[in-house]
Amino acid sequence: MIVEKRIFGSLTIPLFISIVFGIITAARADAAFKFVQPGMIAPAIDYPGRNGQNKTESYPNFYDNIRIVVFWATWSDDSIRLLSDLKRLTEDLENNRPAILAVNVDADYFAPPVRDRIRQVASERSWDFPVVFDNHLKYFNIYGVVSVPSTAVLDSAGILLLALSGHSQIIVDSIAREIDAFLGTGKPKSADTQACVNHTNSAAMGSYQSALDLVGERAISEAISKLDLAILSDSAFSAPHGLKGHILLESTNFEKAVDEFETAVRLDSCSAAARAGLGRALLGIGEVDSAMTHLAEALELDAAYTPALLDMAICHSKKGDFGRTLEFLFEAGRLNPKNPVVHYYMAQEYLWKGRKTEAAESFRRLFKIIYPPR
Repeated sequence: MIVEKRIFGSLTIPLFISIVFGIITAARADAAFKFVQPGMIAPAIDYPGRNGQNKTESYPNFYDNIRIVVFWATWSDDSIRLLSDLKRLTEDLENNRPAILAVNVDADYFAPPVRDRIRQVASERSWDFPVVFDNHLKYFNIYGVVSVPSTAVLDSAGILLLALSGHSQIIVDSIAREIDAFLGTGKPKSADTQACVNHTNSAAMGSYQSALDLVGERAISEAISKLDLAILSDSAFSAPHGLKGHILLESTNFEKAVDEFETAVRLDSCSAAARAGLGRALLGIGEVDSAMTHLAEALELDAAYTPALLDMAICHSKKGDFGRTLEFLFEAGRLNPKNPVVHYYMAQEYLWKGRKTEAAESFRRLFKIIYPPR
């Protein structure tokens, strides 16, 4: 059975793994990011200057065109295929070419050999767009990336149009439609999902974006103060409630997290992150059946939403359903093979069933992720 053992007071082992190694199982379409939703201005990302300039510029502050941000890793074949597809998709547009920014999340710290390996992957494929090394997974955590690859499609003002996870022809086609719409040759995909777009006033958005930055710096108390200001500025803005809920989950304050997520779901019925968060909070107070209901709703919105898959595995484990537990863990592992929490849970489940060989293999995979070979 999956048991979330507690260490350092209220902190669970899986949550400790997630925080320390930057893979907080913390954003398919519009659910690729936990904390940045369609209609919001995306957080700016610092990147190396163009044309080899020795300066740092702030993305999305370049090009008056569609911008595409891809969170990727060299261990993810889907990442590499997606970026290569996007290069082919955009390279014939010349002066109207959308800007692509590839944010690499291979490591928490990018030692020279790691940087060289990433540059080699980009060079072998003739990628001509900037590659960012996401030190300490700063942007990964600010955006709340759910799986790798995840893609943010922004308009010329930096507003998030699409949030997409994974790689498929459907995803590439969705991005192509947004580009066509910007160039005046088609209908934007995002126009079909306006009911799920988060509009708010500038004061609320400013406070929310400040909170995101503070969360990235682990300044949690200050972040909560900013979120409270955002809520005061716009009581119908769902995102601050969702982010407060996730912060409360980290501190295992499940009762208050339930309240925040219930408000977020009421204000935004399209948010898989809010529904999954509510399921997680209910699981934390022992309401397994209610948790499963909300987690299932989250997976209806986004079948690839990894946090919901992991928590559904826990629910089935608590009910003693070994087969269904493994189904959800295998799917979470397929989507996020480098997520150590998946392998930790799988090892526990195998141990509970007395399958020591499989448990040992899961632990080996876990430690290989935590302590990668140099």
